[in-house]
Amino acid sequence: MVINVIVVAVTLLMGGFVGVWLVCPRCRPWIEAPKWQPLAWDEPVQRAISAKAGAGNPVGKTNTPPPRT
Repeated sequence: MVINVIVVAVTLLMGGFVGVWLVCPRCRPWIEAPKWQPLAWDEPVQRAISAKAGAGNPVGKTNTPPPRT
């Protein structure tokens, strides 16, 4: 019973979002635009790790020897 109520509520909510998207085309750019950038949240952390590692060893790079020629 409770599961059915949750499913119906979520279905109506999503139907409302789709209905607004169909009826109000001027809202589509805002609806479809990303609202946050989770990768940007990591930038201060990555800069701090890079600064701690030093300029010679940026984050994500390994200390591999140069290729042989």
